[in-house]
Amino acid sequence: MDRTELDRPSLVETGFRRLTYPHQEFLFVAEVTRMLVEKGIVKNAVSLEELHKHIPPKDQVVNAHYMNNVVDQFYETSTRFRELYFGLIKYIHREYFQYDFIFQAIPNFRFHFPVHFGEAFRNKRNKDGVFLGQHSDTMLGHSFEEVNFWLPLTECRASNALHMSDLASGIQVIGRVFDDIGWDSDVYHTAGREHFHKRLFSDDDFQSLVVRSTKPVDMKVGEFIAFDPRCLHGPAENTEGRTRVSLDFRIIPLHRYEHAKHYRSQGKSKRKFVRGDVFFQVSASELE
Repeated sequence: MDRTELDRPSLVETGFRRLTYPHQEFLFVAEVTRMLVEKGIVKNAVSLEELHKHIPPKDQVVNAHYMNNVVDQFYETSTRFRELYFGLIKYIHREYFQYDFIFQAIPNFRFHFPVHFGEAFRNKRNKDGVFLGQHSDTMLGHSFEEVNFWLPLTECRASNALHMSDLASGIQVIGRVFDDIGWDSDVYHTAGREHFHKRLFSDDDFQSLVVRSTKPVDMKVGEFIAFDPRCLHGPAENTEGRTRVSLDFRIIPLHRYEHAKHYRSQGKSKRKFVRGDVFFQVSASELE
């Protein structure tokens, strides 16, 4: 990889788009609430924002992979949720994107409870004890050809919102990581996060750049965002006293798939970012 490739035009306007969908038609909140009861996580339907009041604290704490005991139970969803999700994919394709794309088969669920991140994150805090979760998925094996989506099912702001940088700042940070590793793409995609963290916690100027460039994206139910994977993003410790529930997923434009299909997750799953594995077998237009 070289600097020209890192600086190429974004697949998303300005690297970031705030979009809307008719949430009264896509009843994700109702279905997730129903699944919480069906899975035995709560006894009765409760407000998603109040979920932390009905779940033992031990089930709310995330591990080193940012997972907790509630998230672990949502790798399997429901027929109704799948219908809603596929309907959303068709809506996104019809309303917002001029090109066809493949899409993540099952979105990631995030239950971001208002709890302190524990021992697993003691090495990811600055000198003031503030947790720094910023990253780019490309540091974890994802390709630069993806487009990220983040869709909250609760209103979110400040510390329980997603924190994100603009595209220019993200490219600047990623470029410095590439400088450190001699622009070796294989090293970046397999161990980029380790090199990023090494510099983040040893270089005060670099840390300042990362922190000041990532700001919370306040969102309402019915809104979602599409963003370039070069935009740094990540959670903060939730101190809002309200649970944030959200979905995130990725697409790959078909005209970029050949450049993207050789990548594999460097996270817990080690799955391949190809059709029939992380991504659904058919494209968005083929769902119609």
